[in-house]
Amino acid sequence: MMVAGCVAGAPELARADGDTITELVVGLSAPMGDDGYEAAFDTGFLIGARLGSTVVGDRRSGVALEAGLGWHLLNLDIAGFDNSFSYRLRATGGVRAYHDIKKLRVFGRFGAGIDYIDVSFEDEFLGIDFEADDLGFLLEPGGGVLYDLGSTSIGVQFAVPIAIHGGDEDELFDLDYTSTDLDILFTIGGSI
Repeated sequence: MMVAGCVAGAPELARADGDTITELVVGLSAPMGDDGYEAAFDTGFLIGARLGSTVVGDRRSGVALEAGLGWHLLNLDIAGFDNSFSYRLRATGGVRAYHDIKKLRVFGRFGAGIDYIDVSFEDEFLGIDFEADDLGFLLEPGGGVLYDLGSTSIGVQFAVPIAIHGGDEDELFDLDYTSTDLDILFTIGGSI
C-alpha cells in the first residue's frame, strides 16, 4: 500500500524524458532456482515501484541510478498445511541504461539489495502454527520495453532476481536457499 501511495502521490505520470523516472510494476513471479525453493513455492503476484534519476546522457539515451521496492505474495506449495500467508519484500538500488527508438524505450537494468521473506502457515490436523523469516542478499538483472503514449508510457519488462538466504537450521521450514525467480511485469512509467 505504501508503494502505491508513493506513486499515486506523483503529480503526473509521464514518459521518462525528464531527470526523474517513476515506474509502477505489477506482475507475476515464478520460482525457477534452488530445488528446495522451487518445490516450496508456486507462481505468485507482485507489485512494486521504482524511482530513478538520469546521471549521464539525455532524454533519448542515457544511464540512470534507480531505487526500487517490491512486495511479493508467495504461494506456499506444501501438502497438508492450511491458512498460509507468505510474502517477501525487496529493496534494491542500481543502474539502468536506456535508449529510445522512435516511440519505444529499450532498457536494461541491474540492481542489488536486500530480500526479506516471511513464511507462515498452520496445520489444523496437528494443531501446528508456524512462522519463520529471513533477510538475504539480492541481485536483480532485468530489462524491458516502454511505449510512449504521449503523457504516459506503458510496457513490459522482465527480471531475474537471485536472493541468497542463510536461514536458521532450528526452524521447521528451512529458509537456507538461493532463490531464483522469473518476474514478468506490466509497467506504467513516467517522469516527475
